[in-house]
Amino acid sequence: MGDSQRRKKGRPPRSAQINIQDEIRECYSRGLSATATSQITGHDIKTVTKYFNESYEQERKVRKKDFLERQEEERQREISCYDFLMAEEFDNYDTIKGEIAKAMKKSEPIPEYLLKKRSESVRIITILNEKRGAAAASPPLEEELKNMVKEMIEDAKKE
Repeated sequence: MGDSQRRKKGRPPRSAQINIQDEIRECYSRGLSATATSQITGHDIKTVTKYFNESYEQERKVRKKDFLERQEEERQREISCYDFLMAEEFDNYDTIKGEIAKAMKKSEPIPEYLLKKRSESVRIITILNEKRGAAAASPPLEEELKNMVKEMIEDAKKE
């Protein structure tokens, strides 16, 4: 832009505003400071800061949303994993139970190892069920995240 346009006060036309936003956001995405961007582009520091803040807020919202979505997906994946492990262990339990039933049908003594395996299988199912319940009952991190963000903003204001 020429010097005559840089010194012009007041709001530029909409098309020029969009060009200014794009130019400033490009500098923001490259990690330049507001001061350096103001010097390079010739735009007022207040204008640069305004668009930097807008860009930051947009990025923050996207990151927060992405983080929360990832957390929820991970929680659902954990629950599914416990469901799968429990289904496998129930299959194992049913097999053991079938072996015990065969022994009882033949009026044979139930082998000690089958009783131990059955007890172990019940214990594993119980543990998996408890862990699955804990994962399902865990609250979403959104509230905790909001509080953390508030604390960070308050700390930043103090500095």
